[in-house]
Amino acid sequence: MIKDQGNINKCSVIIPVFNGESYIKPAYNEIIRQEIKLPFELIFVDNNSTDNSKSEIKDIIAQDNRVHLFRAKTQGAGAARNKGIEEATGNFIYFFDVDDRLFPDAINVLIEILVKYPNLDSVFGDLTRDIYQLENFITKGDIYNPKQIQKPKQGLLWFTHFSKLVGPPAFLHRKKVFDDIGFFPEEILIGEDAAFHIRLGLFKNIGYVNRLVYFYNRHPDSTVSRIHNKQDYLYTYWEQYVKHYIPYYQNHERLEIFKTILKRKVFASFVKMIKRKQGFKSRQQLNTRLKAEISPLNIPIWLQFLISILVLSASDFVLKIALKLIVKSYKTNFSVVK
Repeated sequence: MIKDQGNINKCSVIIPVFNGESYIKPAYNEIIRQEIKLPFELIFVDNNSTDNSKSEIKDIIAQDNRVHLFRAKTQGAGAARNKGIEEATGNFIYFFDVDDRLFPDAINVLIEILVKYPNLDSVFGDLTRDIYQLENFITKGDIYNPKQIQKPKQGLLWFTHFSKLVGPPAFLHRKKVFDDIGFFPEEILIGEDAAFHIRLGLFKNIGYVNRLVYFYNRHPDSTVSRIHNKQDYLYTYWEQYVKHYIPYYQNHERLEIFKTILKRKVFASFVKMIKRKQGFKSRQQLNTRLKAEISPLNIPIWLQFLISILVLSASDFVLKIALKLIVKSYKTNFSVVK
């Protein structure tokens, strides 16, 4: 259950932690340097760390009573963020990743927008991977007016182009958003944030502000880096489709455009995976498994025929034909904002 936060504006900053001892105090200092203008609390959620992360957090708690520590037993950033939401007492929710950096006054800019525009449920800005932009950023006291995006446009754009998504630290949410559309999915370890933000864009009215919010620090020891080093994006996305997006579609079949985008992405991944597999028997076995995993989507007869040829031949030419027909058959037209 989400805790009642009353009627006073307050910001809850939630930071998931897994073996991040060297980042704890820098992350705390990042939040303090924001000089958040509202009352705020800082919630660290330990996700079964085996290093000294908890000790580092307890040292901070001893000095600052706004800081709290909770534990998420289920492994994954989604479970850790969800535990933070459950414990939060603020009516605004901000997620920060322990190893990232914030641009000056970024959280205040997002708060001011949600206060000024009560019709918006969430607001987001931009990220950068360029440390030069962070180190040379100058605060000018600008007034930022958000681009207001009506549902479901942004969700459809994000689902169509995963690359256009920004991470959780780019967003500020009203807490009621999580009552309305649910929490982060815990069945996937990578892409749980994308899945939540796509749902956000489908069902809530959000604002975009053309302003850098955070520096994304993708280092070799991060969870995302470690998983992507073990498998490529094709297999990572397939797991997300099977474990989250297809079940979600089954419960929201009225979203016709969402269904069309889902089929295009899943069927394209299907034929690519068959083409990559070495050996006829291995392709046969993979074909059987993949069909079972996506059975709710009903593969059309023409595509089944092309897949059968791919299983036999692993032909580049057949793959190209299949991909062209998939794009043509599951084409979508909708206007996008960003």
